[in-house]
Amino acid sequence: MAGYKRMKVISVVWGLVLVLLVIGLTVIGFVYKHESEVYKEYEELLVKQATSYVEDHSMYPDESLKITDDEMLDDGYLETTYVNGHDCSSYVMVLKNGESYSFEPYIQCGNYKTKGYK
Repeated sequence: MAGYKRMKVISVVWGLVLVLLVIGLTVIGFVYKHESEVYKEYEELLVKQATSYVEDHSMYPDESLKITDDEMLDDGYLETTYVNGHDCSSYVMVLKNGESYSFEPYIQCGNYKTKGYK
C-alpha cells in the first residue's frame, strides 16, 4: 500500500511539472510573438518611408540601392530608430525588378535580426 501512495505522489508531481512547463512555454511564445509583431511593424514603416524617400529624391536605381536609417533620420523620414527599448540598426534595399521596384527592409534590434541582415 505504501508503494501505491508513493507512485500516486510521484504521478501528481510529474503532472504538475508538465502543466507548469506547458504554461511557461505558452507565455514565452506569446512574448516572442508580441516582440516579433513590433519589429514587423517597424519593418513596414521602413518600407513606407524608404518608398517616400526614393520618390521624393527621384533615386530609382538601375539595379539596387541601399538606404540606411541614418539617411532617413537626417532627412526627417524617420523620427527614431528605437523599437521595443532597443536602438536598432536598419536599412532598406531597393531592387529593380523589370519595370518595378521592390523594397526589402533589414533590421537588427537587440536579439531580433532580419534574415539576410548584413
